Amino acid sequence: MILATVGKEDIARYVRGIQLYADAKSEFDAMIAELKFTLTTGQDPTRSAVFSGALQQAAEKRVAFTSFISREIVDKLKGAKPGLPEVIEAVPQLVKALTESGLSIWKAFRDASKERRDAILTEVNHLQWRSFEQLTKT
Repeated sequence: MILATVGKEDIARYVRGIQLYADAKSEFDAMIAELKFTLTTGQDPTRSAVFSGALQQAAEKRVAFTSFISREIVDKLKGAKPGLPEVIEAVPQLVKALTESGLSIWKAFRDASKERRDAILTEVNHLQWRSFEQLTKT
């Protein structure tokens, strides 16, 4: 939202922010798709090289986006700064947190009934990022 409001003051910075958001969204969506694949095939996601790679790419892109917003928009605001939620700013920390989350989801999925597995997959779908356009409409 900060990018969509304050960031528009500098069109080049605004476009760059949108590009970084789109990159991060794409990588997170790919990671979520890979998580769903590992769940439905009965694999431990922490033992999947493809999932680990997708997770690493998603973490790098998310940190690049939030670092850009912090550095290029929030830090340059005059006066009061908007309240930003605390975000993980280091890729290794984010990878660790996402790995632990993926493992927790896998453990719950592995031990669940068919109905609960379907519900978990639906919940995982809701983890996908909204498009930048959808974010700016709220």
